[in-house]
Amino acid sequence: MDSVGRLLSLYAMTAIPSTKDKQGERTTCAAPGFDFLLPAGKQWFKLRELAAITGMSESTIDKFFEEGRLLSGHSFYTGAGRRLTKRVPRCFVVSLLVKTADYDPETKLQAFLSCLPEMSIDQLRQIATVANGLGARKATEAQSGRKGAR
Repeated sequence: MDSVGRLLSLYAMTAIPSTKDKQGERTTCAAPGFDFLLPAGKQWFKLRELAAITGMSESTIDKFFEEGRLLSGHSFYTGAGRRLTKRVPRCFVVSLLVKTADYDPETKLQAFLSCLPEMSIDQLRQIATVANGLGARKATEAQSGRKGAR
């Protein structure tokens, strides 16, 4: 099984419950540990909503959005093109929560895994490549540490 297959089967083993949205499409709920923060089935969030969810000010959330480092989303003009509106997809909300959380490693893993279904096959391959490289490097480091301990 290739690395993408392993990654997807790992995700399947830790499947997050899904629901159907208004159009009958399957949507994945937030990972365990974050479902108490994110409304089930809600896929798009306003910056004001994220501020309420995280307990941060709306200006801090807007700063994260503008920097694009901790938070990404979509900006568009509404109201006859006069008002800039910003929306953040659920996967980026989960990403922000994972990056800023002090949760245990298993909960962080589950949050990360909940984002995988939204990724393209190329993105999944890139994740798998990076994960395999990190795993090999850590295994080498662990073996080096054991040899050096003798």
